[in-house]
Amino acid sequence: MTMAFQVGLRQLWRERVLGRYLHGDIGRDEGIDAVGIDLVELAERQHKARMEDLAWAQYLCNKGDRGNSHGAAASACQTGLMKSTHYVFHLW
Repeated sequence: MTMAFQVGLRQLWRERVLGRYLHGDIGRDEGIDAVGIDLVELAERQHKARMEDLAWAQYLCNKGDRGNSHGAAASACQTGLMKSTHYVFHLW
């Protein structure tokens, strides 16, 4: 049980370091020193993929917002996108 607690605590610490790096609170070198290059590069790739997904969703929301009868749907799309963006930036 103690070992599981220690493993969980280490994981939380790694995620906190990676979150601080992705938010710009610490530099890349400091992140690498703290958790290793593999985890920093993985976090960078995951973050890039999330941002690409959000950009695509934004494109689709904007496309649906161009003077057609789906104004309410587009508004809901924007609201959902804003919630997703908020979630992504607080995920790390």
